[in-house]
Parts: sequence; structure tokens; C-alpha cells
Amino acid sequence: SGTQTGLKASGAAAQLEAQMAQMHSAMRETRATSLRAAQTLAESYTALVSGVLIGMSDALRQGSAAAKTTRKK
Repeated sequence: SGTQTGLKASGAAAQLEAQMAQMHSAMRETRATSLRAAQTLAESYTALVSGVLIGMSDALRQGSAAAKTTRKK
């Protein structure tokens, strides 16, 4: 009966080790996916802010050009 108990304990330890390896792998994949998502969001935000700043710059240029034209008349 001692041998049977040892075999069961050994099998349980092997299963636990396999499950721990799977959890570790899943955590790494989740972390990598999270980093990719954060990078995508940062790139999208950068594009949005860049577009807004370009639009504001263009509006200011048009406004100053219109003001100069109005002053010349």
C-alpha cells in the first residue's frame, strides 16, 4: 500500500507541475497581449493628438491669413 500511495503522490506532483507550467505560459501570453494592446492604444492616441494639433495649426494659419486680408482692405 505504501508503493501505491507513493505512485499516487508522484502522479499528483507531476500533474501539478504540468498545470503550473500551463499557468506560467498563459500568464506570459496574457502579458504579451496586454502589451500589444497598450501599444496599439498609444499609437492610436498619438495619431489622434497629431491630427488635432495639425487641424489647430491649419485653423490658426487660415485665421491669420484672413485677418491680414481684412486689414489690407
